[in-house]
Amino acid sequence: MRLLKVFALVLVVMGWGLAAHAADAPAAEKKRIVFIAGKPSHGWGQHEHKAGCMLLAWYLNNNVPGVKADVYVNGWPKEANALDGAAAVIIYADGGDGHPVIPHLKELDALAKKGVGVGMIHYAVEVPKEKAGKEFLDWIGGFFETFWSVNPHWRGEFTAALPNHAV
Repeated sequence: MRLLKVFALVLVVMGWGLAAHAADAPAAEKKRIVFIAGKPSHGWGQHEHKAGCMLLAWYLNNNVPGVKADVYVNGWPKEANALDGAAAVIIYADGGDGHPVIPHLKELDALAKKGVGVGMIHYAVEVPKEKAGKEFLDWIGGFFETFWSVNPHWRGEFTAALPNHAV
């Protein structure tokens, strides 16, 4: 139940931003969000990529005017035109060597360079540094690097003064 609440909160925040730009848009002008759900990898009710993407898409489609969300399941879409017209591509999948984007880095990079938003949910932020680290830094500002990144908790100890920053 907690996971559903987190998804709903993420959805509301995403929806506010999108709705401000796309309220009452005709069907042809709706912002298209493509969700890519990874293959099942855990037991029932755990890491439910398909269910998570379907839930987020349902909430967007039923609550945010000017948005059309589509879901592709079991990894990267097989349809050649699946990402056509996408304003954003969101991947919810397991990461590591089997990340669904690794064989499609050039395709997603070309879209990102055209202004298509890229988002990763949960373990989809994990990619091997040498295979996709640079792209993830460009697209989403970072990634989880096995044996370097900290999961689940880390208590930073800062001895030097932190720089002033507007954010």
